[in-house]
Amino acid sequence: MSINPGSPIPVYQQIAADLRDAINGGVLADGDRLPSLRELRERYSSAAGTIKSALDELENEGLVIVLQGRGTFVRSPKRLRRYGSRRHILADRPGEKGPLEVEAERQGSKREQNVTDVSTSAASAEIAKRLHLDPGHSIVTRETLISVDRFPSQIATSFFPLEIASGSILERNEKVPGGVHRFLVEELGIQLNPFAVEELLARMPTPTERRTLALSAGAPIIELWRTFFDRNERPVEVTQFLLAADRNILVYEVPLE
Repeated sequence: MSINPGSPIPVYQQIAADLRDAINGGVLADGDRLPSLRELRERYSSAAGTIKSALDELENEGLVIVLQGRGTFVRSPKRLRRYGSRRHILADRPGEKGPLEVEAERQGSKREQNVTDVSTSAASAEIAKRLHLDPGHSIVTRETLISVDRFPSQIATSFFPLEIASGSILERNEKVPGGVHRFLVEELGIQLNPFAVEELLARMPTPTERRTLALSAGAPIIELWRTFFDRNERPVEVTQFLLAADRNILVYEVPLE
């Protein structure tokens, strides 16, 4: 495409239109990496700032996703379906696989998990309340970034009373084979209540959350809080999930009787 500097349409919008046509026409397929900034500058004979404005427009439209240090990619319209009513049932998944890994595989996708931080600290007032602890009680916090098909999908932050996590893999910066649910039951011998509690809300992300999840401007997140209880109704784990709203669908079976 030749850029017309004399057109009333700004140059960056002309570039964005050309790239948009390539995406919508299938020349650039879902997940494809766009040419580098240098390549686009040469192709359109334009300054870096002009190219950046064109890419920003496509990102704001939800057509591309910018991954820090990796480049700009065509955003896949595919959303992962999360089955809230069954995903934690141990009998439904192999021993070494967590619920999200199994859900992704069944939908033809691949999950990647990166434990970003593990720490021991005093519980905040909110976490203490959710875990039925006194404020300041020692807890173990595990932060994990989960990607699906190479794109960030969710941030999971789990909180455990120190007396439950102490001396176990939960205190180490390692993945938990089979997921935390299986570990609590099979390794720690905790008898879990057959029902977990989940709370959902939608909100706008913080700047850090937006960068971590590579969200488009104006894209919301789903904040999900899940609590596991033992048979005595004692909370043994609380997890905050921050899900990219444009990459996840939450599905629940609702009993009518």
